[in-house]
Amino acid sequence: MKSAKITIITGGLALHSSSAQLADRFKDATKRELLDRGIEPKIRTHHLSQFCYDIADFITNGYPEGELESLLNEVLDSAGIITVSPTFQGSYSGLFKSFWDLVSPEDLTGKPVLVGATGGSARQSMVVEYSMRPLFNFLHTDVTPTGVYATSSELSSHEVLEGRIRQASREFVGKVALGTSSG
Repeated sequence: MKSAKITIITGGLALHSSSAQLADRFKDATKRELLDRGIEPKIRTHHLSQFCYDIADFITNGYPEGELESLLNEVLDSAGIITVSPTFQGSYSGLFKSFWDLVSPEDLTGKPVLVGATGGSARQSMVVEYSMRPLFNFLHTDVTPTGVYATSSELSSHEVLEGRIRQASREFVGKVALGTSSG
């Protein structure tokens, strides 16, 4: 059976943040899509709040150490990336941006990426199109056409977002499936 290593990166400031909740829903939908295609999912989730000091050290010292180095290697080695950020002042979080600043565009060229964002109101829903998509286009990734923005109230209702989450996951898995190998 083929397998696919998927890395999930959340930029929320807490382990049970809205961003983590959306990432979990992406994880479930992506897992189902992979299994439906006969691909064994190997999915790991990482919360950037656990790496904030390591990210700052890398920015100031110029090299990753320990768990951050392992995370960066995992991102580079994955078949695809799911990434979600909270929205602050109409854009992704500073921690989220600082992490992605550590990766060179050459390292992510063509890698499938599914993007999502969370926020307090629908007013900020364009963060996916105006902030996240340009960032990942700059990094030369293959961003899925469908990104998902969710408010806290939408996350509390499982029915509201399910169609968009399934669509985004289907598109993402389609891209991942093109690059999977046996093993």
